[in-house]
Amino acid sequence: MTYFQAVILGIVQGLTEFLPVSSSAHLVIIPWIAKWEYQGLAFDVALHWGTMLAVLAYFWRDWLDLFNAAWRQLRTHERASDGAMERRLRPLAVTPSPKLCEAGWSDGARDEEGESVGKREELFKARLFWGIVLATIPAGIAGLLFEEKAENLFRRPDFMAWPLMAFGILLWIADRWGKQSKNFGAFSLYPCLLVGLAQALAIVPGVSRSGATITAALLLGFKRDVSARFSFLLSTPIIVAAGLLQAKDLTSVALAGPFWAGVGVSALAGFAAIRFLLGYLKSKDLGVFAFYRVCLGLLILLLWAGNPSALSKKLAGQAAQARMTKPEIILTPQAARLKSHVDMLAEKIGERNPYYYKALNQARDYIAAQFQSLGFKPEIQEFKSKDMSMIDDGTAFYNIEVRLSPHPALSPALQSSEGGDRARGPGRHKGRGIEKEGRAEVLIIGAHYDSAPGTPGADDNASGTAVLLELARSFKGRQFSKEIRLVAFSTEEPPSFFTSNMGSYHYARRLKEQGAKVFGMISLEMVGYFNLEPGSQLYPPPLSFFYPKTGNFVGLVGNLKSRKFMKDCAKAWRAGSDFPLETAALPFFISAASLSDHYNFQKEGWPGLMLTDTAFYRNPHYHENTDTPDKLDYERMARVLEALTQTVVSLAEK
Repeated sequence: MTYFQAVILGIVQGLTEFLPVSSSAHLVIIPWIAKWEYQGLAFDVALHWGTMLAVLAYFWRDWLDLFNAAWRQLRTHERASDGAMERRLRPLAVTPSPKLCEAGWSDGARDEEGESVGKREELFKARLFWGIVLATIPAGIAGLLFEEKAENLFRRPDFMAWPLMAFGILLWIADRWGKQSKNFGAFSLYPCLLVGLAQALAIVPGVSRSGATITAALLLGFKRDVSARFSFLLSTPIIVAAGLLQAKDLTSVALAGPFWAGVGVSALAGFAAIRFLLGYLKSKDLGVFAFYRVCLGLLILLLWAGNPSALSKKLAGQAAQARMTKPEIILTPQAARLKSHVDMLAEKIGERNPYYYKALNQARDYIAAQFQSLGFKPEIQEFKSKDMSMIDDGTAFYNIEVRLSPHPALSPALQSSEGGDRARGPGRHKGRGIEKEGRAEVLIIGAHYDSAPGTPGADDNASGTAVLLELARSFKGRQFSKEIRLVAFSTEEPPSFFTSNMGSYHYARRLKEQGAKVFGMISLEMVGYFNLEPGSQLYPPPLSFFYPKTGNFVGLVGNLKSRKFMKDCAKAWRAGSDFPLETAALPFFISAASLSDHYNFQKEGWPGLMLTDTAFYRNPHYHENTDTPDKLDYERMARVLEALTQTVVSLAEK
């Protein structure tokens, strides 16, 4: 958790906890879109503490008045029949006094029956206190019995989208058709309980505590600002209880800077949100919030439509199967070598990931040996795991790097370096007492060699690793104006995916610390599965309107900042090969733009692209135990390798 993430999530929590738009949904959706790691239980506590401080800071006088009134009532043992109480608590037609109620009371004033207004206000405050206590019970019971189940059931973004939209529409209906005639004086036990039942629905992510309670109050005929104020008062006991209960799970290690940043920022944002909404609703309606909820829900469904789980049923239901390479067919030498690598990784070694640690290291040794057999000296770069699911902290994993140093006579950057720097080796010089990278631009081609849990990983990603190894064969003995680095990354799949345990994360951070000048990075991520049947290619919406429907091509995918690098790659590819290539520069919130190791280079500000057969947009065996070597088309893989070789040569000599 960085300070930047802590501040962003603190603002999100503070605003959305009190605005009727669902904080739980935003705290799942924003990290999902931004591809942040789960912030952890400790930071969840920080966010709850922040909103707890906000609501207490804003309403502490109200709560002091309510508690004192209830306490005085208990001490004097004042009793009244239901009928008398209802008569004594009816709304008053007097000049409003500030703070608790819009239709308040003034000490010394008397109503038409001659009864003291101040005394009736005291009785009302006591009744309101016990009404809030009663209304809190349903939410407390629901939280204890069903919160964990609701969190697990509705945690997926697409499941959250439906409550977001449904309760947005209900909020609009209540805002438009509610009578909005009642003030605080009308809050007897019965409406308090009904609003409390609505609050219990907020255990479902996407509903929104404030959204549900404001909607219920509006449907009961209360004014907008009165509904919002009662909603915030009603939320106080639950927010405080949640913050205190979660405190037991904190450790001294968790109480670091980002934790306190989250507390402070969410408290300030929450206080501002309460103040804004209470003022806003005095003259404006809730339509903008209802509209926002519906639009956000539709956007989530649109983004989710491009995810693996959303497409798996479509792929599984396709009758068409890829035209696969038959065992009896004699492969060309290049295709045969690619197949031998895939067979070794996916069949002989098999599943290889942190849960199959021995197999993962066997794959490492095989890759290193292949590089050595070509005359390279691979560097094995160790990094340690931290907070990896079911894996001990400090477990060692290994990236494998091969460098093709630039030729001094070809590289303008090295020609401008001092001779003493070149004497220490091309691409390196010393500055300020530590070794740093030289000024030659670096072009990185990488592929991860681990497989997803439960799969032998032929296409994902023995195919990318095989192409990487054969790319090294193509470059044996050659030098270019740029430095080329071929890197096999250890951990890309779950449980490392999109966390700091990815091998590419450690590699990119190392480059940044060394001051390397990265020209671009290409990640080889599944390049062996092709299906020549019409309709075999799927897309995230709305890309299906712009790209081919047959899975006979490879794609070059990246974020918008990588567009220039993508154009250079595509131009070089098409100049040297007729193998179909499609390109897509996508916004960061479309997950297809960053589903592999190139994402960690994009995070460091460098161009990063993924070369892929599009994975779950085409391959029904993606992340399944059926992702075996017999499913791949090695002749087309060989053509991809040939086109990639020409592309890299063109880029490296540019």
